[in-house]
Amino acid sequence: MRKLGWIKAMLGIMLGVMLGAVHGTAWAADCEWKPPKEPPTFSLVAWRGAELSFSADPKWFNCAKKAGGELAAQFIVSGENEKRIVPARRPITSFSAREMLSLKDICAQGPGPKTVQVTLVGKGQLARLDFTSEPAQHYCPRCELGRGIESFVLHTDQAMTPKGMYTFEATVNESWHKCAREGSTLELWLYAAPTRLEAEQLKEPTHKIAGLEHSPRIKKSFARTPICEGGVQWLGYELRGTGELQLAHEGRGVIEARCTR
Repeated sequence: MRKLGWIKAMLGIMLGVMLGAVHGTAWAADCEWKPPKEPPTFSLVAWRGAELSFSADPKWFNCAKKAGGELAAQFIVSGENEKRIVPARRPITSFSAREMLSLKDICAQGPGPKTVQVTLVGKGQLARLDFTSEPAQHYCPRCELGRGIESFVLHTDQAMTPKGMYTFEATVNESWHKCAREGSTLELWLYAAPTRLEAEQLKEPTHKIAGLEHSPRIKKSFARTPICEGGVQWLGYELRGTGELQLAHEGRGVIEARCTR
């Protein structure tokens, strides 16, 4: 009798497990898929680091998670002789999340150019959220930056520049420049356009003035005529560098071209 009772108990347990499995499968099948309203976004900000943001349908996400789904983010950092996978600190358990990788983590293997990507990797039904971002670029400095560019201005008024010329002036932090100039170049990029909006938004420069990397005190005059061709009314201007001096980029200034004055 005891043996018969034991057999019945075991059969009951097995039946319970089987029903639970069937119930779990049915539960998983009941998770109605609703695509996210927006795709995940990935950005890399020079002073903050890399960031992934995403949001899924709450009801579907919670159902898929309860059915055994898992989701995690991981960052991929590549550089010269380097390729690292950096997992997020914890699995993603919410339908809306933001994951970050700090600049310290990006630059952990030393200075130089880095490529950063992020992936979402899911298991079970949460694999529907799998995602791989486009690569983003970041330069890890070897020199302490502080404030690299202390001032920069483009003179278009003829009282401030020789006749028929523009004059660009800038001051770079001297100690930083001394460290950063080795193996680097620095140029002035110009965006000549008929409207201010175009001068602000042009993606590619219309002209480049090269060879500005040699001194922390920059003063360069150049002819107006080639720049003013084609009804130019406004000039966008910015410093662009390579190597360590690429960190000298301070944004774009915009000024009236004064081509006829």
